[in-house]
Amino acid sequence: MPAGSVSYSTLASSAVSGSDESTFFEFTIDKTYLTAGVNELAVEIHQSGAASSDVSFDLSLDAVLNQQASNANVIGTNPSLSYIIKDDTELLAEFEKISSSEIAQIINEPLTLSKVNSPYFVPNDVTIEADGIVTVEPGVIIYFSAGRSITVKGKILMKGTVADPVTLTSYYPSEKWGAVCFEKSKGISELDNVNISLATNGSDPVNFFAALSSLNSTVHLTNVHFNNVKLPVSSQWSDLIINGCVFENVTEVGDYLNCNGGNLSVLNSVFIGNAISDMDAIDLGFMNGTTDIKNNIIRDFTGSNNDGIDLGDSSLNVFISDNLIKNCSDKGVSIGQGSNARLVRNVIANCNLGAGIKDSLSNADILNSTFYSNNIGVSCFEKVVNRGGGTAEIRNSIIAHSNTSSISADIFSKINVSYSLSNTDTLEGQGNLYGEPLLINPGGANYYIQTNSPCFNNGDPDSPLDSDGSRSDIGAFMYAGDTKSVVLINEINYNASPLFDSGDWIELYNTTSGALDISGFVFIDENRTPSFVIPNGTILPANSFFAVCFDLSLFSSLYPDVKNVFGNMNSGLSGSGESLFLYNNLGQLVDSLTYDDKAPWPLAADGGGSSLELVNPTLENAYGESWNASIGHGTPGAINSTYVTGVQEG
Repeated sequence: MPAGSVSYSTLASSAVSGSDESTFFEFTIDKTYLTAGVNELAVEIHQSGAASSDVSFDLSLDAVLNQQASNANVIGTNPSLSYIIKDDTELLAEFEKISSSEIAQIINEPLTLSKVNSPYFVPNDVTIEADGIVTVEPGVIIYFSAGRSITVKGKILMKGTVADPVTLTSYYPSEKWGAVCFEKSKGISELDNVNISLATNGSDPVNFFAALSSLNSTVHLTNVHFNNVKLPVSSQWSDLIINGCVFENVTEVGDYLNCNGGNLSVLNSVFIGNAISDMDAIDLGFMNGTTDIKNNIIRDFTGSNNDGIDLGDSSLNVFISDNLIKNCSDKGVSIGQGSNARLVRNVIANCNLGAGIKDSLSNADILNSTFYSNNIGVSCFEKVVNRGGGTAEIRNSIIAHSNTSSISADIFSKINVSYSLSNTDTLEGQGNLYGEPLLINPGGANYYIQTNSPCFNNGDPDSPLDSDGSRSDIGAFMYAGDTKSVVLINEINYNASPLFDSGDWIELYNTTSGALDISGFVFIDENRTPSFVIPNGTILPANSFFAVCFDLSLFSSLYPDVKNVFGNMNSGLSGSGESLFLYNNLGQLVDSLTYDDKAPWPLAADGGGSSLELVNPTLENAYGESWNASIGHGTPGAINSTYVTGVQEG
């Protein structure tokens, strides 16, 4: 603030931006200002200019209580003891320090932390100097005292395994330790299969404000699990690779991954958000090297003003591909401040804006992506007066079930769309389509297109061919084709007799000699929407049957002995015949057929009390001649009553 008197209208002398927005300023409040009961703390925020784009801040008040004196009584020193508590009592267990497992404060030579000497303790801050190399063996546990950190100027190699990970956590679960801080470290440090919990920040919270903080260093993280930490990762002007990591239960306002400058790869990782406001999964700035964000899941950032990926500060040539980004309260991908990115084969669903591009020179090149059930699929706009709007090129993409509009561009912005599909708006541009994309099960995150989808082979003919050698499909997931019918439709009850009305049902059969995990398989009828999704954890034993019914209560009342049955289907079967499809969770068509209530399909199954039974699973079930009317009212969950052996495969 400027010197002299300050009023509510006084402007700040400078703005806070970039990485400084993550800096926390601490002030000590005289305890005499506080009274018993509820206290209100008023904070006055001053903008640097009348046209500031936003004002946001995080405020907390921490109290430190002095421990009251008490009389201690040693009740025993044996490894085990019995003690009867007769009144309010505080028990404190004190352990002898094992010097061999306490990590030295200064390490300037090679050191190995072995599982046989684990756990290790960090009672004081540790610095690994430039000549220090610390190797941590699988299964090692490192306990930290409150606020203590490890600063790496040399190298650290944590070599956990999936079965035997390395663990970094607080000694007391009620306390929080500091961080692992890489400060101009030497060589490449690697953390493989490491669990990090209860971490906060380094002793320098400006440069090292996350559980793992890197400044001008090279760090590789593989299968690292960040759980219940203040903020997980900061990478400032560093080279960072994140592969197969999990981020969850973050406790403070900020970013799960905050990265400015350097090179960055984020691969095959999962970011699970929360309801804290002003929190992004990945926040990037000043990225002018290699930036690759690929094959990640980013979900459930539901607090206000939360983005999946936030790109700013003139970041260039950022490649964002093959990610699933869903349930973000603001933007799935935000691009601003003159940044540009290429978005390829991403699915962005259930966000306010699927992609938001703002500010002059900001651009998104969007190819083969799927925007589903966002308020607006892609929006380009001027956010701050006189900063200009953004631009976007969209090709071969699905923008479906948008609540407000598929695309939106103000007078300062521009969007070009070609060879794309919307089911809510007619898109201007070459090769665009209007209609249902026919996705297999978008509600269950299966965004593959179905057979006969209008997206099939309707992408830009000048785009690279799909992996099957055909013209590009529209959307993030190309048509997956079909696969061997290891599970087939074996029995159909589409028009029950009024005298034995079990409702509609189908029976599936495992044709193989081994058990099959059919979790996520999707049954679709002629409505082209999911009629039933097989629950997770469903195992179909070898050569076994199970039924899927429209009304489980009605079905069970007439087939009380059939236990291998699921329900309820979302829609019944047509009494006049229709097409049926079974897809696996990889989008592949497992089985399909079109039954009819006319010959050569057996007529007795049309209200006469019989079901349709496949004569033999080796026959082609798309042909009516391969089916018979059942003897009695069908055999759900069991071998068909008209089963014939020794038939010729067809």
